[in-house]
Amino acid sequence: MLRHCLAALALLMPSATVYAAEPAQKIWLFNGTAIDNSIKCDLASAARSGRYKILPNLMKARVTVNVEKSNNVESKLVLKFPWLEIGGSSGNATGNTMKNDYEATFNISGENSVNCRKNNQFTTGNLECLKDALRRLAEFDDVKATCERIFTATYTGSASAKLPAWKIEIGPDLSAKNSVSYKVNLIIPASKAKAAQ
Repeated sequence: MLRHCLAALALLMPSATVYAAEPAQKIWLFNGTAIDNSIKCDLASAARSGRYKILPNLMKARVTVNVEKSNNVESKLVLKFPWLEIGGSSGNATGNTMKNDYEATFNISGENSVNCRKNNQFTTGNLECLKDALRRLAEFDDVKATCERIFTATYTGSASAKLPAWKIEIGPDLSAKNSVSYKVNLIIPASKAKAAQ
């Protein structure tokens, strides 16, 4: 009986680790440059993950970043969150956020790995999807791949040199005050994004 229970537990363990939450990341400064560095690092890591034979004109990703939600962001912190526009509010906090999109086209290149060594970059959660997109693009002529993930930035209020000021978590976790969720959408190749609009 014990052997059957252990066998059943062993079967359940791999699936539990697949769904485990990714640990929070901490960075010193959170701004548009930190987001760009992070996306470029993911694109570089995906490009270096295999020997893909893909035409150079297809090695571009159309990137869209937008604000999804905010949780009681104090008005004095509004300028610290990239692309966060605040509507009417009462007191010093607000839950009313207007969406503001940012779009750019980035090269999918191993040369972008310089961004992986920068202090203010974090994992966006799109790497595995990007690797899969490149594998499909190398196999098929006409592929459009979309990778999309939400991450949440929380201002921790620490200005000391010993503690990071920002906590980044994958997913829309807005349980903490002064948190903003962003959605990162990548379309590969970038030419397919333009055709869809």
